[in-house]
Amino acid sequence: MNAGRHEGGGTGAQACSAEVHENAIPAFVPAELERLYGNIFSSILAEHVQEADTSTYVAWTEGVVEAILLFKMHKRRIHVLNAAVRIAPEHVRRFAAFIFAHYPAVQAIGMLSVTSGVLDAAFPCQRFRISEDYVLSLPPTEEAYRAGLGKSTASGLRTKQRRLKRDMPAAVFRILEGADVDENTIEAIFSLKNAVRHGRGRLDDAQQAWLRQVVRTHGFVGVTTIDGRVCAATVSTRIGSHLFLHVLAHDRAFDSYSPGMLNAYLCVCAGIRQGATEFHFLWGNGVWKKRLGAAERQLENIFVYRSRKACLACAGMVLGNLVSAHWRRLRLGLLAASGSDGRYAPLVRHCLNGWYRFKGALA
Repeated sequence: MNAGRHEGGGTGAQACSAEVHENAIPAFVPAELERLYGNIFSSILAEHVQEADTSTYVAWTEGVVEAILLFKMHKRRIHVLNAAVRIAPEHVRRFAAFIFAHYPAVQAIGMLSVTSGVLDAAFPCQRFRISEDYVLSLPPTEEAYRAGLGKSTASGLRTKQRRLKRDMPAAVFRILEGADVDENTIEAIFSLKNAVRHGRGRLDDAQQAWLRQVVRTHGFVGVTTIDGRVCAATVSTRIGSHLFLHVLAHDRAFDSYSPGMLNAYLCVCAGIRQGATEFHFLWGNGVWKKRLGAAERQLENIFVYRSRKACLACAGMVLGNLVSAHWRRLRLGLLAASGSDGRYAPLVRHCLNGWYRFKGALA
């Protein structure tokens, strides 16, 4: 249902308008989302978008769509589903003003894992770094990409490739796309991913179901096999000219060949050959991603409140956000300490591994 609610701003050629389609995603939205954001996590393919309670906010100027935000309403809060993209400050402001004007019961708006510029003081706001996307801007040729890698990285990749080919002449790398991604290959990749120690990086049932669905239409899967056995793989999706790496897995029996990093490198090269312009390694350990040329783009959670009184009414959310912000800083500090040569590094690593085992047991 079209809510029929509009916001007017500016005059003449600069008149701005917005509307909400409640519990609906209009037919024109998928293509416009791809044009505006080019991101799997800001598209109708995102994991939590397909449900019936997803609403659509559309803002335009002079008939040109400038922002589309998918969101859900839960009690007195709005949860924006667009993620891993930049939402311009003016669009944050316009969206907040629109929502608070037309939904009097709403007290808070949450935007998770996004980036934005400097926000004005129109509404109280909390924002803190929560994650990062490691993004590689792709050159037009593989030669240019290899030339931009560090000497040790480029040399190491060549050495690993030669050794693998020498020791395992049956090793084959190939790219599978869309309907060519068969169920047996996906199952083999998930099995490798879920065999990791301490439960780190495991895929739960919902994540596996989502990936099975999106790879059918937007999959870009790089697989290295030896005599038909999957020994390393990347599961990526493609939106326009952007590639997104969701899963990197390899058989631990081949660790000496660095098959995971090698497979990711080959996948990047395949993307370049197909005209991709960006490769998103997404979040997680960034060391090897930086070695492959990716740069870190910080992502943050942004919470906008109707008023200071609304902050008090949402005290639990405000406090939870403060805890999340401090916990992330503490965790990053512990990770840095565990990787150092300091006196207490082994103890910190032991504690972190215990925590990961505990989380894995709960999952």
